[in-house]
Amino acid sequence: MSVILKLIKHNLNLMIFKKKSKFIFTIVLPIIAIVVISKLMLGNSAVLKVGVVNNDNTVVSNYLVNQIKDNKNIDVIPMKKSELNSNFASNTIQSAVVIDNGFEKDLSKGNLKGIDIIGKEGDDVYKLVEGIISLDVSNMAKLGKVSHNETQFSNLVKKYMSNNLNVERGALKGGGIDYEASSIFIGFLVMFIFYRAMSGANRVNEDRDQKVFSRIFVSNIKPWQYYSANILSSIFCIAIQVIISVIAVSYFSNINFGMSLITLSFILIIAGLIAVSIGTVFVSITRNTQEASMMTNVVTFALVMVGGCFIPVSIFPKIINDISKFLPTRWIVDIIYNIQTGSSLISQWRYLVLLILFSIALLLISAYFTKRKDKSFLEV
Repeated sequence: MSVILKLIKHNLNLMIFKKKSKFIFTIVLPIIAIVVISKLMLGNSAVLKVGVVNNDNTVVSNYLVNQIKDNKNIDVIPMKKSELNSNFASNTIQSAVVIDNGFEKDLSKGNLKGIDIIGKEGDDVYKLVEGIISLDVSNMAKLGKVSHNETQFSNLVKKYMSNNLNVERGALKGGGIDYEASSIFIGFLVMFIFYRAMSGANRVNEDRDQKVFSRIFVSNIKPWQYYSANILSSIFCIAIQVIISVIAVSYFSNINFGMSLITLSFILIIAGLIAVSIGTVFVSITRNTQEASMMTNVVTFALVMVGGCFIPVSIFPKIINDISKFLPTRWIVDIIYNIQTGSSLISQWRYLVLLILFSIALLLISAYFTKRKDKSFLEV
């Protein structure tokens, strides 16, 4: 064990201190890039402009307007109905809510009319506004159906508003803009994790090219100790990259990942284990650094693209979607999406076990090819 620890210390010294430019390129620059991308993605998310025409000006209509105002990503602009077209044309507003006179009176009778959301249906801003007020309007209409008169309706509404759970709708809670930003961040981070893993695994070929490999194996170091140290060193560097990236993006931007930073970091470190395993296989079946680099670049790009790291799998052609279901990157994306939409980390144990077993299988495959490769190498 002490030999492995010494080798890990040696590898980390090479990766971080003796090759500062490589460390900066594979760890620091990706972190900076991710932070900049997240800031650009969310640069305008806090200034969504929504026009509000409140012609009813009653307790219920004012309550709904305040619900929209309470969202930190929305700037409510009061206006007249006649001003809507000009404001849409000048892009002053991206969506609007129109509450007609008599809205509360209709609601007290259980009628869902007198309120309209204007915008492009399916658009992120439209969906955000609709999500904020639709549940309240629906619930109040139900109160109107069980009320015998407007006075009873008013009392029920006041009780509802005082007891109503205040749900802040923002990143990853129905807001498409924040969800898209977090998904792109995670996609870039997974890509950088794979490139970092491939770079670490390729150290074996670098040692072969520089004749370090032969000097190591004429010492008392066992092959399994050398490869174990290389794998653990890569995972340690990936863990540093993940933790710093997640904390940096969380601190410098308003991204809410829909889960704790610890949970996200754990999932991404598991992704790092997969990446290291794949990189180890490529190193075991290639003859030199150039071959390994070329193969890992192509395969990494294919894994992150087809796995849904950048493009939602829902828009893939059926055959591509079916293929992606067999890729570890797709499993990682599914785990993160499921947790963001309400599942717990424990409920994703099947995916996590599958990822770990997949990593073990790849390491066993690489061990087989590596043993044959080392034998021929040492016989030369």
